[in-house]
Amino acid sequence: MLRLRSRNEDRFLSASLAAGLLLLGTAALADRRSADDLSIATVSTRADLVSGGDVLVRIDVPRSVALSDLEVRMNGATVTGAFLPDSTGDALVGLVSGLNDGDNVLTAATIRSRPSRHARLAIRNDQRLRLRLPHGFREDRF
Repeated sequence: MLRLRSRNEDRFLSASLAAGLLLLGTAALADRRSADDLSIATVSTRADLVSGGDVLVRIDVPRSVALSDLEVRMNGATVTGAFLPDSTGDALVGLVSGLNDGDNVLTAATIRSRPSRHARLAIRNDQRLRLRLPHGFREDRF
């Protein structure tokens, strides 16, 4: 037996279809944007919860940019040498040390690529978050 849909069912189906298309379009735009841009992320912890003065960082690089074309700076000082290519060849990973207590800024920029690409990440190093070991324990044993 053939059953006709109600207006409410039609509206629900239309709204669901529109929402699905919107989500797919947004995801496609995000993928396209991220494929062309540099992005910086901390790996070892959240960027606002760093302690101990160092942090493991990953810089995703577009396929159209050579990894050797990147310059990385922490608070204005060059730290490019701390980074090595990851196994995919699409990113650099490095341990950035010597963070100031408080706010720090890590930047990455292309040197020769046109158009030039830039990324920036604010990192907060808080010594109060550092692990406190019981008396008699040494940190270098862990």
